[in-house]
Amino acid sequence: MKQEDGTHHKMVTVAVAMHKDYELPNDDIYLPIHVGAELHPDILPNLQQDNDGYNTSSLNLYFSELTALYWLWKNKALRDLAPSYLESWERLFHKRSANIFTMMVMDRKTFDAYCAWLSPLLFEPTKRLDPTQYTPFHARYSGHISELLLSVRLDSNGIRPGEPDTTFPSPINWWVRGIGFLKAKFTGKNIRKTSINY
Repeated sequence: MKQEDGTHHKMVTVAVAMHKDYELPNDDIYLPIHVGAELHPDILPNLQQDNDGYNTSSLNLYFSELTALYWLWKNKALRDLAPSYLESWERLFHKRSANIFTMMVMDRKTFDAYCAWLSPLLFEPTKRLDPTQYTPFHARYSGHISELLLSVRLDSNGIRPGEPDTTFPSPINWWVRGIGFLKAKFTGKNIRKTSINY
């Protein structure tokens, strides 16, 4: 978008996950990100590194370009749309427990406020990184992020949720479900069995 002073305001950022040198168009719309920087710091040292700030760079062997996606989410969408929540986001990854799985009981006012806050944060990453380029499991990154954001919302607003006992209408083999979840997360296999209520 052209400004009154003749300069251009960048409305779109195209993130490019890179693990080797490659010629890019000469346009500042592109943001090349070195993926796996934690594992290979000597490669592409002049690019934005995916191990800057809170990151998953060390998991690049398993996550591939998703470490760039995660870095982009951490340093673009949340910072742009809800910067006051960044401290809670950082704090979440030093905890051993969290309120996840998008399961909650709220009064209508609290529920409406939560959904109004959450929705833009889920749509923004899909504008920046097309989910159709990923496997069915990894394309659900907005869903996975939403599970983390519930804890961020609670922490940032000083809400201490109650945790009632839970029951299941049918027996669950947690060993099988756990193995299925790990296979889906790290190999993309067995998606169908792990895509419901894990």
